[in-house]
Amino acid sequence: DRPADALATLAVAIADTVAESVRMRMKTLDLPPLGRRFAAGGGLRNRGLMNALATAINRFSPAEPGHIEDTGSVGVPPQAREAAGIGILGLLALDGRPITTPASTGRTDRPPPAGLWIRGPVSERRRSSRDETEATRTD
Repeated sequence: DRPADALATLAVAIADTVAESVRMRMKTLDLPPLGRRFAAGGGLRNRGLMNALATAINRFSPAEPGHIEDTGSVGVPPQAREAAGIGILGLLALDGRPITTPASTGRTDRPPPAGLWIRGPVSERRRSSRDETEATRTD
C-alpha cells in the first residue's frame, strides 16, 4: 500500500524534525531533561504521528521514556492551544515584557515593541478629536 507507506514515512520525518528542534532548544537554553510530555492541536488525532514523535523524543531524552499526553489532561483543551498562547503573549505585551527572546529569534538588540494597542471604536467612548486618532505603542 504505497500511499500508506509514504504517509508513514512523512510522519516519521516530521516527528524527527520536531524532536530535533526540541533537543536543540533544550541544549541552547540549557534546560533539564524532559519530564512529562504534552502536545496539543490537530496532530493529536494522528496516532502514527504521535507514536513517531514519542519514539523520536525518547531517543534523545535521558528521562524515563514516556508517551505524549494531550494538554487536556492538565486542564488546557488541545483545541484551545493557540488561543491560550495568544492570550499569554497579549498579557506579557500588556505588562511591557518582551514576547521574543534572542534564543528564539536570533535578534541580539533590544526587542521591538510587542504590539500596537488601539482603543475601541469611537462610538464606545467619549468623543474628542484626539481620541479619534489616538494609538498607544507599548515598549
